[in-house]
Amino acid sequence: MTTTPADLALLDQSAVKQLLGIKSNSTLLKRQRQELLTKPIVRGQKKFWPTKECMLLTTAEIEGQSDAAIQALTMQLNAQRAATFQQLKAEITIH
Repeated sequence: MTTTPADLALLDQSAVKQLLGIKSNSTLLKRQRQELLTKPIVRGQKKFWPTKECMLLTTAEIEGQSDAAIQALTMQLNAQRAATFQQLKAEITIH
């Protein structure tokens, strides 16, 4: 697996809400609890999501996939993110 800078691009909370057509933070949180959105990356007080994940989830929604299919995709994306982290951790030796 090769990671490119495009794979690491992040969207902030307001950009994710705009992309998904969500107006409120509570709706965004509800989608997270329903596993219709991947887990955010938290930096201080701010939350970010990988652009690639958001685009895949939006595409699935546009295609009319069921909530169950989107939940499965969300779980797969969360697992891939964890695997990517482990791979990068193994490749980069921090002294």
